[in-house]
Amino acid sequence: SVVDTSYEKACRRGSAPATPVLGQSNRTLELTPSRLVNFFSKRSFRSNPLKRTKSVTKLERKRAVDPDGSVRGLRTSRSHESLLSGQEGAMQSLQLGGCGAAGVEIKPLHPSVLGRDHCFQVTHPLSSPKYFSCQTAEERDKWVHSLRKSAQPDQEHTRRTDNSLKIWILEAKGVPNKKRYFCELCLDKTLYARTSSKQKGDLCFWGEHFDFLDLPTVNVINVCLYREADKKKKRDKTILVGSVSIPVHEVTSRYLTEKWYPVVSEKGSGKDSPALRIKCRFQSVDILPVQVYQEFLQYLKTDYKSICEILEPVISVKAKEDIATALVHIMQRERLAKQFLADIVMMDIERIEDERLTFRGNSLATKAMEAYLKLMGERYLHATLRELVTDMLASGCFDCEVDPLKVGSAATLARHQANLRHAVENAWAKILASHSTFPVELRECFCLLKERLVESGRREMCDNLISACIFLRFLCPAILSPSLFNITHEYPNEKAARNLTLVAKTLQTLANFTKFQGKENFMEFMNDFLEREAPAMKEFLNIISKSLEVAEEEALTGAEVSLTPT
Repeated sequence: SVVDTSYEKACRRGSAPATPVLGQSNRTLELTPSRLVNFFSKRSFRSNPLKRTKSVTKLERKRAVDPDGSVRGLRTSRSHESLLSGQEGAMQSLQLGGCGAAGVEIKPLHPSVLGRDHCFQVTHPLSSPKYFSCQTAEERDKWVHSLRKSAQPDQEHTRRTDNSLKIWILEAKGVPNKKRYFCELCLDKTLYARTSSKQKGDLCFWGEHFDFLDLPTVNVINVCLYREADKKKKRDKTILVGSVSIPVHEVTSRYLTEKWYPVVSEKGSGKDSPALRIKCRFQSVDILPVQVYQEFLQYLKTDYKSICEILEPVISVKAKEDIATALVHIMQRERLAKQFLADIVMMDIERIEDERLTFRGNSLATKAMEAYLKLMGERYLHATLRELVTDMLASGCFDCEVDPLKVGSAATLARHQANLRHAVENAWAKILASHSTFPVELRECFCLLKERLVESGRREMCDNLISACIFLRFLCPAILSPSLFNITHEYPNEKAARNLTLVAKTLQTLANFTKFQGKENFMEFMNDFLEREAPAMKEFLNIISKSLEVAEEEALTGAEVSLTPT
């Protein structure tokens, strides 16, 4: 449907860092394409213990040990500087070039591998793998990028193949009830990720998504299904139920392949063998030297408006998403992203006759804005919502169901209404408080959009457009589907998904400056909250769309408004 949004679709489901500084040390960092000196520490897991996720059992911990029995070290970073600093004598040289340089692999690690966020691995053909931990995903990505540039400084100027994998491990069938199961994802027998552990009831559902970029050559995707040991039984052990092997050539495509795969055990697969439902796509893209694309890049930079006008009516929604995302990344690198977004958003608005449908369609403009919000706003999103969402997911007895048809008694309904009000007010307070850390890039983008609307005589649309960008396309979808925004890796259970849906629904209604009525009359008890907080919403939208200069001037003159829930 032309008016489907990521928020509305989810509702229907219900459910190169800067040069490092070594602090007080007088030693300098020697960084060359072949060598990083004084870089990493040798501390072991024993001296730097890891927090493990619930699904990491003794079986998994054994896998963290090298074949020779040694435990591989993990260096913890508190910042770019602390990654490089350490005790005298605890440092070593990391060889990235020279003999065997072509075999150096530097890759980010999924949190489930080590039970810790923001880690990366460096593997050299002549030495054992080394693991390092950073404070944030952004910091890790910068280190990975810088180290890859050091290992292969001419990569952009040579022809190469880029391999990537998108895979969803959805559910299992044919396994005994009341047991807990998890899966391990391996590429050519190398562990890349684990799912969470789920108990088999009516379903054994994970719904977990994994996205791997810059992969080496891969021949086979293996998904191993394990039955987790019962913690109440001391002698119970985690058991390998069986595995699924997917030849890469069978899922190499532009499109996702989804099917049930039989789980093959050591005894072979029988008539009633378990099966896993998996959706995946492997892609290999041939990339030419960067200079070959210069003419095409110049064409995109100068003619993107006409390109979008031609493509808009003739391509699918999925193609719009792919093309818009690619254009946003290109324009961001060329420092044209804000101009590009303002131009195509205004083109989109000029096509809309009903202002109530502003930014509700699946257009190149809406998909480009979603991509830019994720690109520039992920850190802000996690800082604002992660604690709220994870707390709601962890609270198994917390229930916000307020539909009288689904609640047993008046007393229970009143308790659930109080729960929902508390959750919404908590979420709203966190969002309001986040204005001071709102990303500068998004603020400047929204400011330019407002300027364009005023210039075109559409000043009255400013609040609706900014609201649609930040709430309809970003904050509310992230609350509804936190796993799609990397807030959590686990898919919410049915009760948690319903709780998150009701919180997101209320916040979106507030952002729309409307009230609950009609089919959603069971939510009308929240209308007093919507009326009371509408002015704060208006002010929040105003603050996050002010230019940085105006905001700083207001702060100096004391004209800046302090936002708190009323």
